[in-house]
Amino acid sequence: MLIINAFCGKAQDEQEEREYHGFSFGVRLGSYFASKNTANFYNGSGYYQSGVNYAGVSAYTIKDRLNLTPQQTAQINNYFGSSSFEIPYDASPTAMRYNPAFSVGLDLRYRVDRFSSWILQFQTTKLVAAERFTVRFIGTPQQINSQQDIRLFSITGSEQRFQLALGYRQGWEINEMVDFFFQPGFTFSGVKVNNNQIHIAGQDLDLFLGAYNPYQLQSYVPQTRTGFGAGFGTGFEFELGGGHSFDLTFYTYREKMQLWETEFVGWNKTLSATFYY
Repeated sequence: MLIINAFCGKAQDEQEEREYHGFSFGVRLGSYFASKNTANFYNGSGYYQSGVNYAGVSAYTIKDRLNLTPQQTAQINNYFGSSSFEIPYDASPTAMRYNPAFSVGLDLRYRVDRFSSWILQFQTTKLVAAERFTVRFIGTPQQINSQQDIRLFSITGSEQRFQLALGYRQGWEINEMVDFFFQPGFTFSGVKVNNNQIHIAGQDLDLFLGAYNPYQLQSYVPQTRTGFGAGFGTGFEFELGGGHSFDLTFYTYREKMQLWETEFVGWNKTLSATFYY
């Protein structure tokens, strides 16, 4: 009996070692929460792009874009029934934020044992920053009645991001099926600025226009700028048997992000679920 038990125990240990050792792949789905530090790049003030002609375009302020041509100005006045309009000095928002975004990714994992792993992760997401700006109209019924006719309109910025992260995961057993883990790591990420638009008078007007010909809307090819960062993830991993597992993880990384010629630093966060097989 002792010999049989020893043999069975050794066989079980070898089976567990094979099950929790080696390479595996993961599919990751999650929600991405971008740092607000970069969002004001799209606020239409021109502060972050002042004097920069990037990839053949210039960034116009809200005021300059709405008064780009006499035809543009007349179209807006006709739409709202005004004789003219003004852009207040504080029209541009100062607290733009990104909407939470959906992210997808792939993981390559090398498992040393059940509790220790090296993980290379890739994820991508599309972000939209949004807020409101103000315009004061003159000559409308509200303004004629001695009331300020100030209206709000939306301004948005769109960008694409990717992130490549390398981390080491160390786990601790809660029970036979569940582990708690902590995963520090480093990131290499990229940001591609797609567009910056204001939405007024039933139109979507681009703020990024041709540097030498302002009538060339979206005349540039967005370029990706990269940077490095570091942070950690923590969560729970559920063992499914046969070398398969499923985890729920919260990641936060402090990363350098470059939009055109301006560098920002902020904490980007992801809440994700990953299936490893």
